[in-house]
Amino acid sequence: TTVSDRITYTNEVRKIINVNCDIPECHSDNEKGIAVFNTYKSITKYAANGSMDFRLELPVSDSMHMPKRVELTPCDLYKLQEWIEDGYPEN
Repeated sequence: TTVSDRITYTNEVRKIINVNCDIPECHSDNEKGIAVFNTYKSITKYAANGSMDFRLELPVSDSMHMPKRVELTPCDLYKLQEWIEDGYPEN
């Protein structure tokens, strides 16, 4: 992977997270006690501990699947998994 085609939080991941996760009923800046995914720093601990990748791979019917009730496009799922595998680069 070259630097120019590397998947980064800034170039690809932030958009996927904003559309599918950082919404009022899920991981936005709210007071529900749910993890907030509105910054790079806030999401990387879930990428680092393996929970993000694990939950993305669960079947949509599983109550722990993320994003809730949504199946990511194969392209978006690939981008998130590659981003995690590559060490979740920011830029």
